[in-house]
Amino acid sequence: MLVARRRVIISSPRLFLTSSNSFFLVIRLERTIAKVAANEVEALDAISKLTSELRIASSRLERFRKQKVLLQRRGGLMLNKKAQSIKDLKELDRLEAAREARGPVNPENAKEERSPKRLRGAALASNAVESSQSIRSPSVSSGSTPPKGSGLVN
Repeated sequence: MLVARRRVIISSPRLFLTSSNSFFLVIRLERTIAKVAANEVEALDAISKLTSELRIASSRLERFRKQKVLLQRRGGLMLNKKAQSIKDLKELDRLEAAREARGPVNPENAKEERSPKRLRGAALASNAVESSQSIRSPSVSSGSTPPKGSGLVN
């Protein structure tokens, strides 16, 4: 600043003032402008900080919502599994009671002792056993183990 007889030249706003009171007003105005600028910087920093905290809180909230949904699904699956286990236990109890009573195991097949499908399956299994026994060579006795080269040939 250059001071000359009651005339003050301020470099920043480039004002020419003639009274000393005006000089002090300009200084106060410059200080106020500097404070406002500093407050603006602080406010922008605070806004930036709060914005990042808001983003963090939002991501946490989203993560908690996803966890809630997953836990609800898991709880539902556990309840379904428990219900299925209870049904299975009831079925096992019914089967055991039927065995003890020597009655038919399946109440739908109470009229038939055995279904035709079971009889056919048993016949096929016995035929398979007989055919595997007939493949053995006659020189091998029933008490000894078969030689390494014996067996089915492709």
